[in-house]
Amino acid sequence: MTRSRRFEQRINIERLALEIINTSEIGREEQLAGLTAAAIQSWSSRLNEHYNERQVASLREILVAIATETGLLSDNSRAVFSSSAAHNDRTIDSLLSALAAQCGNQFASSLR
Repeated sequence: MTRSRRFEQRINIERLALEIINTSEIGREEQLAGLTAAAIQSWSSRLNEHYNERQVASLREILVAIATETGLLSDNSRAVFSSSAAHNDRTIDSLLSALAAQCGNQFASSLR
């Protein structure tokens, strides 16, 4: 997969995660602006004022895992050093499904 294709796939995955969050009930209360560590932390801090801390922590963990996976997807150096470190679509699919379940949404993978 070319570097530009991996970057494009990363953006699509991030947009899908943001769509899942921001169209959910919890997202209508507080919109998530991006999947950077700072954006996720700021968003979850604001949510802690209105929602169960455990639920917010679970969402934060899933979002950080998605951000990590998408970061690894577009990290060109990983492909050079290890074929076993290859990006796994099933991991991202399961993370997006878990995010949707936490938000009360249905999720059908549209990564392919």
